[in-house]
Amino acid sequence: MKTLIVYATKHGTAEECAKMLAQRLEGEVELVNIKNSVPPSIDGYEKIILGASIYAGNAQPEIKEFCRSNLEKLKEKPVGLFLSCMFDEESQIRTALENAFTPELVSHAAAACAFGGAFKMDRLNFFEKLIVKMVAKEYQKEGKLSGGYDGKTDISTVSDSKISEFAKIINAA
Repeated sequence: MKTLIVYATKHGTAEECAKMLAQRLEGEVELVNIKNSVPPSIDGYEKIILGASIYAGNAQPEIKEFCRSNLEKLKEKPVGLFLSCMFDEESQIRTALENAFTPELVSHAAAACAFGGAFKMDRLNFFEKLIVKMVAKEYQKEGKLSGGYDGKTDISTVSDSKISEFAKIINAA
């Protein structure tokens, strides 16, 4: 059984999620970062997993184009879709999934979810750090982030259990 994981990442969290997922999948797994590698033809794989990070509300254009150009072939195979993002409401996640991968592909997918996201402060530029500080303050108000936030500490909501559950579904597909 050969599985292809094609992903796009801005600051590396989607890549980390893809690697965590690959360790939990049965059979041979190939990882391809579509931002710096040309993905192989999907014909030689039984299962396809697509992953993207959400940055400023959008997924990378490379993953969107891959989905558009391979849509008919993807609909013939078991497909899994994942996001790396800080969204936690189902409606936000569903909208982001459909924006990143198309509603048709989301409906076809055996598994589709958000694994969580991360703010890695050493990888962010000045303006991104300002935005993270504002978001962290909102998270504190909503009780999603405890304690004070210093603006230097990384924040991660990546869920090992979500990745494991996703892998179980894909392994069974």
